[in-house]
Amino acid sequence: MNNRTKIVDSAAYKLTTRRFSVSADMSMKEAKPRLTGSQASELISRLFGLTVTKIHPLPSYDDQNFHVVVSEEGQYVLKIMNAVLSQNQDLYELQTHAMAFLHQHGLPAQTALPTLTGSLMSLENIDCGFGSQKYLVRLLTYLPGTTISKIPCSPQMLYQVGRMAATMDTILQKISSAAILMKR
Repeated sequence: MNNRTKIVDSAAYKLTTRRFSVSADMSMKEAKPRLTGSQASELISRLFGLTVTKIHPLPSYDDQNFHVVVSEEGQYVLKIMNAVLSQNQDLYELQTHAMAFLHQHGLPAQTALPTLTGSLMSLENIDCGFGSQKYLVRLLTYLPGTTISKIPCSPQMLYQVGRMAATMDTILQKISSAAILMKR
């Protein structure tokens, strides 16, 4: 492991191991965003200048995701992080940078669409029924396909997953520590 890799690993570790506690007056149930389709459509219009023609929720554990089709010819995933994890913008900037880096190197990775102001994410005050809270919002490119959980497990599938993971690891080792550390 070279010094650059150690710096990148250290920065990523610090970003991902930050602990955020749920305050006594906010449960994780209240931290999870619960936007309606019309609220999500309004966010997309206001932040990205796009007109939603179809929107439907996607599964998510702590966050909220929507599959979005827009009249400007495109499909996206609107990702709204929960109120607790939205406090860790550095982590999501690192994640967004890593996804773009993988995409630039030929892997099928989502990329973030910039807002009308040029940002790749926006911290928004939204009332989901528990009072106004801050949620980090991103619009990501949509990757069509079948999720791995719906594919029958086979030695060939496991081999392909391992090969993709190794390719991702090799590419991510080339990521610049300067970009990761720039906010430090």
